Amino acid sequence: MRSSQAGLRPGDTVLVHAAGSGVGLAAIQIARGLGARVFGTARGAAKLDEARRAGMEDGAAPGDRGWVAERVREWTGGRGVDVALDLVGGDYTRETIPAMAPRGRLVLIGTLAGTEATIDLRAVLSRRLTIRGTVLRSRPLEERIAVTTAFAREVMPWITSGAVTVRIDARFSLSDLGQAHELLESNVTIGKVAVTFP
Repeated sequence: MRSSQAGLRPGDTVLVHAAGSGVGLAAIQIARGLGARVFGTARGAAKLDEARRAGMEDGAAPGDRGWVAERVREWTGGRGVDVALDLVGGDYTRETIPAMAPRGRLVLIGTLAGTEATIDLRAVLSRRLTIRGTVLRSRPLEERIAVTTAFAREVMPWITSGAVTVRIDARFSLSDLGQAHELLESNVTIGKVAVTFP
């Protein structure tokens, strides 16, 4: 997560969906490093516990319709979050809109929960929200080079110093790639699954 993608400022509140994923855990640490308060969602207590160890202030597992906004209101004193990093999509995107603060920025990064969402456009308009989609894969080569260069300049020093850590849940050899896929599909991993090459 680059601060320029979401316009993150010190003191902002951030909501990270899939907080126990590799990207979610990194986003939490980077947002904290930039001076934000971070909250999140994840499937299960173990993932939420790991996200708390990474610096998440509080978190919740999926619940009934309206659960995201309800929890965010508790965490932010009714204000909502300034930034939401949505690594999940689908119903999570719909549930995130009413959880946003005025002039909030929602960055859509993934669609594991679905590629479609019905959202309340009145909330987008009245709160003057910004919704931004981002993906590296489909960008032109020049943009991918620029993003990779910025990552090396802005984030790698934090990883090198240990300020941001990468959690590896499991390692597999290339010959066990099928087992790695099965583990990923089980949705029990916390952090990344690594494949090692000889």
